[in-house]
Amino acid sequence: MHRVVAEALDRVEGDLPDDWDDLPLDERLLTAVREGLLDVRDTRLRGDGESTGS
Repeated sequence: MHRVVAEALDRVEGDLPDDWDDLPLDERLLTAVREGLLDVRDTRLRGDGESTGS
């Protein structure tokens, strides 16, 4: 998983599952998007490979 996505998952806040920190990154990504806790715009990249993050 791309570093920017992993970093965005570390910043997710809200009603997270109790085992959030133990979930594999791909499961965290699916859960965060499904629950509306992460928007794909939060993980967008600029052309130089750096995050546009907030």
